[in-house]
Amino acid sequence: MGSNDIVTLKKPTIALVTESPVASYSYGSIHYLFEREFDLNFTRITATNLANLNDFNVVIMPSGNYSSVLSKNQLESFKNWIRSGGTIVSVSGTTSWLHQDSLSRVTLLNGQPDPNDKEKKGNKIPII
Repeated sequence: MGSNDIVTLKKPTIALVTESPVASYSYGSIHYLFEREFDLNFTRITATNLANLNDFNVVIMPSGNYSSVLSKNQLESFKNWIRSGGTIVSVSGTTSWLHQDSLSRVTLLNGQPDPNDKEKKGNKIPII
């Protein structure tokens, strides 16, 4: 069964960042959504573990001030994980931080993604 048009999907191994500097309300809503509504498995990690993501291919980053806890070396390891194909899902202010620290090429308008950018809607946003 199958054809050349079928793409094999790799099951995501999801890390959800928790504890300081993550906003507890942002983390709590994501945790509830994943655990109760979607029944998705995930592993809770701290922000300092963003430097060691070898076991994950998706990182969910709730709102928080990540630059306050990541060293230069940890940030570089995180960038390398992204460059090697890691996927980030960011919430609220974290998206601005990713853009500010050159971890994302998202175009921001007053700190928010441009809602009128119809060209990128429905497409993956490239992350470096």
